[in-house]
Amino acid sequence: MYKSFWAILALASLSFSSHGQQRIYGEFSAPVFVEDFYQSKGSFPTITTVENYYTVDDSTYFMNRNNPVSPFAVMANFPNELNAFHLSTNLKLGPSETKEQTVGLIFMSQRDSNSAYVFEFNRNKRYRIRRIRNGIITSMGESIDGWVKSNALMGIDEYNKLEVKTANGDFDFYINGSFVTSFYDNTFENGNMGFFIGPMTKARAEYFHVFTTEPSIEDVQKSENEMRIEQLEKENAALKAELSESLDAKIVELQGVIQVLETQLVTTNRDNEVLRQEIEQYEEIRFLVGNIDKELILTLSRNLREEILKNQALTNENVQLKDSIDILSEEMAEFKMNVLDKIVDGTYLIDETGNRAVNPEAGEGPKQNKETSPNGTPEKSGQTELPKRKAKKRD
Repeated sequence: MYKSFWAILALASLSFSSHGQQRIYGEFSAPVFVEDFYQSKGSFPTITTVENYYTVDDSTYFMNRNNPVSPFAVMANFPNELNAFHLSTNLKLGPSETKEQTVGLIFMSQRDSNSAYVFEFNRNKRYRIRRIRNGIITSMGESIDGWVKSNALMGIDEYNKLEVKTANGDFDFYINGSFVTSFYDNTFENGNMGFFIGPMTKARAEYFHVFTTEPSIEDVQKSENEMRIEQLEKENAALKAELSESLDAKIVELQGVIQVLETQLVTTNRDNEVLRQEIEQYEEIRFLVGNIDKELILTLSRNLREEILKNQALTNENVQLKDSIDILSEEMAEFKMNVLDKIVDGTYLIDETGNRAVNPEAGEGPKQNKETSPNGTPEKSGQTELPKRKAKKRD
């Protein structure tokens, strides 16, 4: 609420030249902001703190600034954009032990640059007008502090009507209907407005009115054109937003469709590759056997499969027989080596007839051949009998 900003107003002020001639004669008959404080409408804030108490009370706006050093600004809920207006209010100071009470109006307030005008009065029937530009204060009036004595002001606990009229940089000031001063300053085109309360001050306001001039035909036409342009701009912005939203939704939808199509394309390419491989295999067969029907190919394929299975079975049996032969060959070689070892160490003797002789030293006795003649006598053979062994099969 401008607390730090308006504390600057307690500093010393510089003076600027003013003129006492009335500058504005036009009529301000169009009301734009009317507050009579019959009930709280939110036009001005309700504040309850240690230093500030502001509320609508008894059809007035009661203000109490409980700070011994700095003033305070209470702004109306009215974003003023007028550069020509008539501002009026009825204010009175309440009873207080201090003689430094002040109350008045603040207008053309620029929040972003610490700038405004202040029109206020005190209990000593003095008024002053100050301009704050970028935090620098300048005051009008012949005294150092800017206060000017005026017989138009009423005393303690009496209402004083303050009025400000401005247009095109000209300002006229009135107290209780009497013109007091004017000046020209086109620093600010427009700005917010409200009440200005000094340190340790109690005050009440009966009303707060803002009027402006009736628009001319040119202004009305210009205003209508501006409103039409503004409406078209709003419609254009709405259409742009709708189109953008529609396009965004369409883009999202198309992206989803593209993703589905890409997935289908991958699947189709994979299926095509499988078909291509099958076609290549079929082409190899067709090249060999010519154009034949499908049933014949299936029959040939089944027969070929059966032959391949038979060949696999024969191959397995052949492997088993080969394993048996290998086992017999190994046993025969082992037997031969045993015989040769016995011949070499003298444990295996051969007689003159070529048969094996008995070796008594080795503990051998007479031995008959297993083969006998028809009369039961052993037949002589020129060959040594070999033991018979079964061939083993490998699993």
